[in-house]
Amino acid sequence: MAHDRRRLSTAIAAALGGLVVLAPLIDLGIVPVAFAATGEDYRMSVDDLTGENFQLYPTSGTGAVAVLDNATAARVCQSRRVGPVVWRATAGGAGHRVRISNLVLDAEQLSGADVTLTDAETSALRPVEPTRGLFGMSAAGVRISHYAQTGAATNTGWMSMPGTEVRTGVGVPEC
Repeated sequence: MAHDRRRLSTAIAAALGGLVVLAPLIDLGIVPVAFAATGEDYRMSVDDLTGENFQLYPTSGTGAVAVLDNATAARVCQSRRVGPVVWRATAGGAGHRVRISNLVLDAEQLSGADVTLTDAETSALRPVEPTRGLFGMSAAGVRISHYAQTGAATNTGWMSMPGTEVRTGVGVPEC
């Protein structure tokens, strides 16, 4: 039993040590990270999201998929509730934008208070999930203010997350 505790303590210490070394490098954007989150009640919010090659279309379920290349974002928040415990990660802000490549947002609910599209059209979509008979839109560029999603998944090719803060616990607010 004591041997198992020592092993667990060693594993936790190694993980925390790695986080202490990597966190400043991620914060400075020197070490980009790949991000993927899935699950029920997953939430994400962004104060200001801009990107190139925007695509938006409904999925075969009840949600939508949005795809962006070379996106940047201000004040990104990602959270997941498991019972009373919330895991929450935030990044960006104070003039330091999060940089993202190949952003795919698969959501049950998407909202954006203000959306500006550049060179928008309703054809020439590159499907992530093929859907027959459904419509969508594409644009050369997009800017979305006060974006929020609840739903299925968020995936990136990589993310540079300056100002990263991660909190877990009971009473931690969701995004």
